[in-house]
Amino acid sequence: MTSCTEKFGNKIEGFISGNFSKLGNYVGLKPRRTIAFVIFIAALSSAGFVRFTTENRGEKLWVPQNTIAESETDDYQ
Repeated sequence: MTSCTEKFGNKIEGFISGNFSKLGNYVGLKPRRTIAFVIFIAALSSAGFVRFTTENRGEKLWVPQNTIAESETDDYQ
């Protein structure tokens, strides 16, 4: 006799297996479309790097913001 958790696990495993099978068949049948989609998603995800700037001011890098240490540092400069 199978337990409730084993039945649930079998259903989850079947669901995941079925979906990966469908995905594998789609990728196998339409590789160019899949590659183009992945490149599009990667380009869309990396669009934020266009506005990327580095912080090179030491007081901004090493002194915590909105703290007493920051206000005291400002007072002594």
